[in-house]
Amino acid sequence: MEWTEQKDVMLAREILLCEPFRYRVGSKERGLVWSQIAANRNTHPGFTVPQRAVRDRYSILEKKAKKRKCEIENGTGISPEDSELDLALEEIIEKWEAADQEFQLDNQSKAKKLKEDKETAKEMRRMSMETLGDSKRRNSDPSESAEEKRCKKRRGGSDTVQFLKEHSEMELNFKREELEAKKSEQSLLNEQQKQQQQQQMISTFQQHLQQQNQQQQLQQQQMQQQLQ
Repeated sequence: MEWTEQKDVMLAREILLCEPFRYRVGSKERGLVWSQIAANRNTHPGFTVPQRAVRDRYSILEKKAKKRKCEIENGTGISPEDSELDLALEEIIEKWEAADQEFQLDNQSKAKKLKEDKETAKEMRRMSMETLGDSKRRNSDPSESAEEKRCKKRRGGSDTVQFLKEHSEMELNFKREELEAKKSEQSLLNEQQKQQQQQQMISTFQQHLQQQNQQQQLQQQQMQQQLQ
């Protein structure tokens, strides 16, 4: 299928309607939205595109829109009246960037919580490693009489049992907290790596498309020169 400005406008309208940027890069939800966009467009005459072609076309339009905006801001390009496509792409890009910032803040929040969980687990471990002797020394009263100390000594057996029980419970809680912290940390790392890989793939593909476009333009120029 050959893309025209009218088809680009229709694609931009569909993107604004379905909002694929509301979902994370590489997520199943975002892929489903792109598939829905392609399916919606294919119900109109002249549209026969798969999901990948729709995504690739938007990548090209986005890159051109950003380049145009940069040239206008730097004074190196002309500033004609914005078309419907220009306005639609500008709105899409703004919403996309806002969504990316929100995802980034969410990742930072998760990283902060992970750090707090690790510190909590560390403190629990320190407390669980405390010995019965340390606990007794800290809680002992130097003014106690010898008789009071002997009574406490007789109760030492039950104190030890109670301490071991509490120590066991604390150690179990620590292990649970440590396991949850490790799971959260690994999940966050996996998500960040996945996003980095997706961004790298998109960047590489955009460069490939740009090279193809440049080659096609060069071939067209050569053909026009030959016809002349």
